[in-house]
Amino acid sequence: MAPGAPAPPAPGLPADGQVNSPNARFAVTRIDGFPTTLTLQRAFRPGVPATFRAARGAAASSADVAADGADALTDPEVIQVNLTAAELGTKQLGNLIGAAVEGTNADPLPTRIISLSEGIIAFTIDHLGDFVILEAVTPGPVLSLPSSGVTLTNLGPLLTWSNPAGTKWYQIQVVPFNDDGPGINLIIGEPALVDAAQYQVKEPNFGGADPSYVMLPGMTYFWKVRTATSTATPTDADWTAWGNPQMFTTAAKKSDTITAKSPAESAAVASVKPTLEWANSDKAVFYYEVQASTDKNFGATAGSPALWWELAHGGASTPPNSYTVPDKFPLRAGSTYYWRVRPRVQGDGDPVAWSATFSFKTP
Repeated sequence: MAPGAPAPPAPGLPADGQVNSPNARFAVTRIDGFPTTLTLQRAFRPGVPATFRAARGAAASSADVAADGADALTDPEVIQVNLTAAELGTKQLGNLIGAAVEGTNADPLPTRIISLSEGIIAFTIDHLGDFVILEAVTPGPVLSLPSSGVTLTNLGPLLTWSNPAGTKWYQIQVVPFNDDGPGINLIIGEPALVDAAQYQVKEPNFGGADPSYVMLPGMTYFWKVRTATSTATPTDADWTAWGNPQMFTTAAKKSDTITAKSPAESAAVASVKPTLEWANSDKAVFYYEVQASTDKNFGATAGSPALWWELAHGGASTPPNSYTVPDKFPLRAGSTYYWRVRPRVQGDGDPVAWSATFSFKTP
């Protein structure tokens, strides 16, 4: 190492002028223009760090990062960028704390600093697409709890952070993995709520006065906050950068709390378009998968009978927690049908086991 040269990065971090993820699955294939443009694709050789060069020596204040690929991400992916002196120019690396990373199908995800001395930043993506890294002029709030990456014991965490001085407004976003499901996007200006610097995510409460059908079990959510000091409703220019993003995984749910309500076990129904109704003692679950078939194994083998496999929102169905066979696809007359239910898991979550199998007979 030449005298005065920067020390090499710590093991596992990208060297100067490199981009990688923990398993180096992304390779830079094109750099052009100003601001610096980085085009990322999945590497053909996993484990080989992806490299890039300075963009014609220009000092960049932002960078477009395009991750191309036909397959979606199944888990959050951390992208690390080691900025060169030419790319930083007169910019301060510290201003990239909370800088917005704007994606094509998800809300902005801020960057975080891996090493100030080595010029390494990182951001987490949950989908493939285009990403723009922008310098943060006004640093945002510092997010506190829950700790990033934690798995919750419920579906309703208390989110806390530290407000910058003079904060009169905050905007909070809770975004499901790959935007796969409902989320939260609120702007709050009530003084007591702003001063508390916290937001209680409501756990679903099936059948309650405020059911809050938002959070789903067993999947990753990203959350972030930005603030404003303006007296009036903030404009885009009034907001700080988004605070350093955090993520959590909601508690997993099981199917052993689900029981059949109607029809009664082995009972004859009056129609080939019956309504299947169930009960769940776990009131935090409201979204389900339902299967029905004349096959006890529900299509597990080739050539099996027809399988009805549908999604059901328990709070939106009539009656609640039910599925009605549609007019277009009636069941077969004079047959024994088997059916089962399980909580729906989306995003990066793993499907759970099905409930017990129930049965009925068509007329």
